[in-house]
Amino acid sequence: MTGLMKTQIDWIPLSEGAVRPTQGKTLAVMQVSGGSQSFNAVNQMRLLGRWMRMGREIELVQRRTYQEITGLLLERSVDAAWLCGYPYLQHADLLDLVAAPVWRGGPRYQSYLIVGAEDGAEALSDLQGGTHAFSDPDSNSGYLVTATDLRRMGEQVEGFFSRSIFTFGHRNVTAPLGLRATTRSLDIDGRAATVFGLVNGAGGQGLVLDPGQRFLVNLTNDLDVPTIVHWHGQIPPNVQDGVPDMPLPLLRPGETRSYDFEPAAGTHWMHSHVPVQEMQLLAAPLIVRRPDDVKADRQEVTIFLHDFSFRPPEEVLDEIRSGKGHPEPETADDAQGANAHAGHDMGAMGTSGMSAMEGMEGMTAAGMGGMAMDLNDFNFDAYLANDRTLSDPEIVAVEKGGRVLLRVINGAAATVFWIACGDVPARLVAVDGQPVQALPAARFGVAMGQRLDIELDLPSGGGAWPILALREGAHERTGLILATAGADVPIISGLSDEAAPAFDIDLAQEAVLRALAPLADRPADLSPMVMLGGQMQPYRWTINDRLFEDRVPVTATTGQRVELNFHNMSMMGHPMHLHGHHFQVVAINGNRVAGALRDTVYVPPMSMVTVALDAGEAAEWMLHCHHMPHLASGMMTTFNVSA
Repeated sequence: MTGLMKTQIDWIPLSEGAVRPTQGKTLAVMQVSGGSQSFNAVNQMRLLGRWMRMGREIELVQRRTYQEITGLLLERSVDAAWLCGYPYLQHADLLDLVAAPVWRGGPRYQSYLIVGAEDGAEALSDLQGGTHAFSDPDSNSGYLVTATDLRRMGEQVEGFFSRSIFTFGHRNVTAPLGLRATTRSLDIDGRAATVFGLVNGAGGQGLVLDPGQRFLVNLTNDLDVPTIVHWHGQIPPNVQDGVPDMPLPLLRPGETRSYDFEPAAGTHWMHSHVPVQEMQLLAAPLIVRRPDDVKADRQEVTIFLHDFSFRPPEEVLDEIRSGKGHPEPETADDAQGANAHAGHDMGAMGTSGMSAMEGMEGMTAAGMGGMAMDLNDFNFDAYLANDRTLSDPEIVAVEKGGRVLLRVINGAAATVFWIACGDVPARLVAVDGQPVQALPAARFGVAMGQRLDIELDLPSGGGAWPILALREGAHERTGLILATAGADVPIISGLSDEAAPAFDIDLAQEAVLRALAPLADRPADLSPMVMLGGQMQPYRWTINDRLFEDRVPVTATTGQRVELNFHNMSMMGHPMHLHGHHFQVVAINGNRVAGALRDTVYVPPMSMVTVALDAGEAAEWMLHCHHMPHLASGMMTTFNVSA
């Protein structure tokens, strides 16, 4: 296949009649992740030009894998596609061949077997027992050539290699992904801002990995200050976890560090583990797709949330610690209000479809009564969704009647959000990257560090549908807009008429979540108490009444079942994050539940949440509140696992 890039490719037109536009328009689909290189951009345009001379209007649709593309063809969602020949042979009774690329006089492929420079292998037979990476299961050169050669040797792929993976793109086989910690320029409400970012090789924010693709990344520090990145939700070897001096130091300016581990699937993110740098937006999505994501006929949309101040984060932290940065605390009743739906001014959106979640925010936390609670301790200048505010929101093009998987990541430093889906039928299908039993609702809460996967079923007619993130206990909101071609896009204010309620102070949302793949049932070997404490004046936040520098670690032995009992005796909520492990929520305020698998659990004021986990690698793992001012004030400890 590589040789095709060096040789002029001509096209053999085979059947103009094979293109059957359903509505007078030819929908052409191509792969976006580089799976097949049998054509380049010039030749794509040449073929498009031929179709356009037929008087057809062309609309390009992109998908990542051949399986997705073939599915669109078979269901007649598109009229034509660029594919390897194998899917056509699989479905020759349902598909017509329109054209084929000519190379060296015929429609041929050339496939290369590639090994590392230090590997002495000279033939396929030399690779027995090794790991083999294929680009795509439906690719002629990326899979069938190797599989065919093995059959000629009397072997099968499954038995010949110790492990086989599909990377869904040739580029993912041969080289580590590049990631740079660098500076970026944003326009926030008409005002220029210089922020940090984690930029990939294509110039975008963050990383998306396909099923089976290894986390093989070279991280370069292009900043003028030392930094380090934590892969939030992943379970890498401890040495790659990304915490300053635990065990590796920060990356110096100009330094590159390599990472190599098998990633956990799901919606995750990555961020600096230096609080002031995360507050400067040194954070980005980290999406690891599952095979089901590849097969599903749905569009994936990521919404990355953050709070932002034009002032340096050091000044913000100083103001918060002084007590001047936060509004007066509200009582629980004030925060919730008489109306359970207060603060949800949806603009052009409706409020139907609350389903099982309806009214759950309107209940008062047990034992709180009218005690004062602090929802927010700083008013930021802007609240961002994918680096933008509602004065200039991202408009995401969607298809009429399509299904969307909305991947929500709360990367904010100190803001809890409600995700309001309006009239669009929505169901929560995963939290923190872990699948849960589908939970229908019109809005869902997400604390700092947490993630939500929400499936949306768009109406069959055209339109525009805002997806809003409402700041807890306040009027501010952000979000993006899903819109079909030609739809009128509404203008939505960044301030709602009413304040949104407090998030989950009775843990009603958490209580109804159920993991699809729960931990095996077994008794706990250890049940340590993790007391969460602190107050606004003086600004001091603790775990077991200690700051990080004076911590007493939580301890366990590899393989032990541990139940951590988070008991919040303060009047602020704490999203508690454990590195290197996934855990399951097993009790809420003393009541046992078979809850969700997570890595970050929200513990509201005067509440208890118990999580179960099996202690992993023998190492020192961070356990901390993901509210950045709390973390920066010492609300951290370690989970020390011994062999």
